[in-house]
Amino acid sequence: MAWLMLEAGAAGAHSQLDYASAGIIMPGCEAFLAERYDEPTPQMFLQGVCAGQVAGVWDAAATLHTVCAPDDNILNQGMRIVVQFINARPARMRERFTDLALEGLMRAWPCK
Repeated sequence: MAWLMLEAGAAGAHSQLDYASAGIIMPGCEAFLAERYDEPTPQMFLQGVCAGQVAGVWDAAATLHTVCAPDDNILNQGMRIVVQFINARPARMRERFTDLALEGLMRAWPCK
């Protein structure tokens, strides 16, 4: 019986984490931008998550004409914009990473 209570407590603790939040994903973004993506690190998975989410948000926003980046921009530049935007708002780290990424990209590259 005690084992079941421990398991229930552990499950409750894990459900508290929001794996889509900026606070969870940002360490991977920062590691990617620091070019630590060629060495095994605990954040290696999050590096891919960050890059994929920024690329996905950017692509969808460009398709919908909500983000109009200059033609010569690359993913690293978009990631830098997102990281700078989120880091400037530490009180918002619990918000969804993709929401903040979209907001940052829209502010940096609005469509006219």
